[in-house]
Amino acid sequence: MTNTKLTTKTPTRGVEYDPAKPETRDAWLAQRRTGVTATNVRDAGDPSDRRKIVNEKVTGEFEDLSGVPHVRHGVLREPQIADWIHRKFGITPCNSVYAGAENSRHLASPDGISLDPFDKTLVVGAPDAKLAEIKASKHDLTPGRLDEDRVLLEIE
Repeated sequence: MTNTKLTTKTPTRGVEYDPAKPETRDAWLAQRRTGVTATNVRDAGDPSDRRKIVNEKVTGEFEDLSGVPHVRHGVLREPQIADWIHRKFGITPCNSVYAGAENSRHLASPDGISLDPFDKTLVVGAPDAKLAEIKASKHDLTPGRLDEDRVLLEIE
């Protein structure tokens, strides 16, 4: 196993996707296709998914999942969850793609980032640097029985 040292170099902020401006989505997706994202790494373990990822990167053609019901659900839920994370933990919602400072093909599009409270720059490499990654699900994640006010009564 190789020991890896986390960098303190600030990544380059790239394209921002504003859900209120659908015209910004294509540029955001285009930048994500120029490198490797955490989602690509997650999916690369399966040979058929790996072929699909390579094909998307080489050809620029990809499967548009925006019409899939559980994807639409996530698109609606994520801003609400991001707002809660901001209020609870001070992590600022983020819709930008970031490229690694040492390799611009290493990409990230975190759902929340730590910003310096004074100059609003990205906090990197500090003990208080935090990221948020939000995942919604098509499955019911309720951990147990709820009462009529949706308060958890017991965990199953």
